[in-house]
Amino acid sequence: MNMKHFIIPIISAALLSGCSQGAKSSVPSEPETTAAAATSTEPTTTKPIVTIASPTRRKDETVHFTVGVQGSSVTVLRGGSAVGVIEADVQLAGPEDVVIGDFNFDGYDDLFIYDDVYTGAYWLCVPDTMEFTRSEAMALADGKALLMDADSSSRTLTMKHNVGYGSCETVYRWQDDVLVPVSCICEYTKGYGDDAESLVDVLEFDEKGRRIITERRHINYNTGACFRTETDVPYLCTTDSSVDYMKGRELIQSIDVTGLPQLYDRIKQNGKAKYLPYSSNNLSDSADVLLLEEDYDFDGHNDLRIQTDSVLAGGDDKYVYYRYDEAADRYTEWQELNELGAVAADPYKKELSYYDKLTLDEDHNCYIFIWDDGKLRLTKRTFYHGDSNQCDTYEYDEDGNEHFVRSGIYIKDNFDKE
Repeated sequence: MNMKHFIIPIISAALLSGCSQGAKSSVPSEPETTAAAATSTEPTTTKPIVTIASPTRRKDETVHFTVGVQGSSVTVLRGGSAVGVIEADVQLAGPEDVVIGDFNFDGYDDLFIYDDVYTGAYWLCVPDTMEFTRSEAMALADGKALLMDADSSSRTLTMKHNVGYGSCETVYRWQDDVLVPVSCICEYTKGYGDDAESLVDVLEFDEKGRRIITERRHINYNTGACFRTETDVPYLCTTDSSVDYMKGRELIQSIDVTGLPQLYDRIKQNGKAKYLPYSSNNLSDSADVLLLEEDYDFDGHNDLRIQTDSVLAGGDDKYVYYRYDEAADRYTEWQELNELGAVAADPYKKELSYYDKLTLDEDHNCYIFIWDDGKLRLTKRTFYHGDSNQCDTYEYDEDGNEHFVRSGIYIKDNFDKE
């Protein structure tokens, strides 16, 4: 693998256990090896390895290692003697594909071994055995691990990554053997053309890992200047048992909904998360992507659609709608839309559309509704023939009577979700 990276400086840190269980490095029964840090190491097979005895270590000192690389084999050395051999997932170009640092702040160097341009695997040193264990706890970027910046003074790790049309810089700390988020800064773009603006959300996380937006900065897309800052930012977030309507740190309303994080996990396990609406804006990689804010009654305020099941998770698409009441500053369940299912809003025509089947190979209908004195009224139906490209359009008068309008031809798109 022809990639170039720099070995980061060795980081001093106080003692803090953070190793997770996983694959372990092997300790070969070959003889003493004296390869230098940046050279290939290939032990012989005539006598056992001799490991140099560890001197008494001060608590503020880090035990350092160097590496020798040959093919996919990474030989870990201390003081010129081999400690163990790690087999990487890919062929490596050389020691530049291995980054050494104390990533769990226990006073012993760990390794990050690249397997692609940006991703790799963490191998954490187990001090008692001097073995190296692969850490899946650090695979935080959609199941993959990115190189993180380690700060020994705060004992935190910072991960920078791009998500959709934005980027995030998330700070983590170890809690037992798990990395938990502490804070995050997300930058993303909203709107198009002359209406485009850049937004910067400043987030913190509570003890349950829920995000709290403490500040939102509005940045001029062309000049880069901040022209407005919000501190009581309204937003929605998911928990194991609810959808919470928040303003900054204040909880305004909690809507009882269970199982959203588990549903999102199943969709991810099926490799289908990218097919969720607005998945490219799911900067926090959370079940919040199952919440769709859209103005369904065209009163100038976004309402809420919660997806409670999905074909992407092996179930059926199911939704619950809530209308936002500006006067009460609360969401109320919306039975009219709940009876329909997947509804799309057209803010220009002020119409709602609903398909009774999401297929092109079977007969199906598209219904068009408008709001009339606070109630939905059906105005149009288009019947699509599944065995041909023919469609028939009907309209409805104010009394609900159906009238045939015309027949036509429609183009069948090829919807392929694989």
